[in-house]
Amino acid sequence: ESMNPASIALRGGFAISLASLCASAHAATAGSGSGVQGMALFALAGLAAGSGLVLHGAHQKSRQLAARLRAADEELARSQAAQRQTEAEHEGERAQFVDQLRQAGQREIAHQAALRAAQNDALTKLPTRVGMLEDLTKAVASAKRRQANLAVVFVDLDDFKRVNDTLGHATGDDLLKQASERLAVCIRSEDSVALNR
Repeated sequence: ESMNPASIALRGGFAISLASLCASAHAATAGSGSGVQGMALFALAGLAAGSGLVLHGAHQKSRQLAARLRAADEELARSQAAQRQTEAEHEGERAQFVDQLRQAGQREIAHQAALRAAQNDALTKLPTRVGMLEDLTKAVASAKRRQANLAVVFVDLDDFKRVNDTLGHATGDDLLKQASERLAVCIRSEDSVALNR
């Protein structure tokens, strides 16, 4: 920038008038010779010019500081965006883990249901052959420990196939339910009834 001889423009909106500097110099050196006044004026002019340089340097530092702050803000914004991305990825992983747990729970429920279905007849609610073998194994072990006797009774429904074939499966199912209910009320609490199918 070129400096106006009437005033020295300083950064930040300030201007120092040379006339006011001269007046200040004249007042400071009143009663002295003109050489002293000239030196004071030169010194004030140099001071004003030096102040402009100092303020210009401060302005440059202010711009550098502003640039650093902008860079820091941009870095902070990038860091926050990366953090949000990481959080989103972790949330996705958590959701996937929860889904896997839910699926594992559903598989376990299905497994337990299949196991119950294998061990218990859906129609009569009696243990099937698989359940009967487990109960029989436990009963034999218990009888050996107690040195007691054990009895197993097989009951067969005569001509059951003919009932299914002639009267239909619904009638056959009713016959099985009634027979299992009648057997269940005839046994003691320590006994068991099972369906051999």
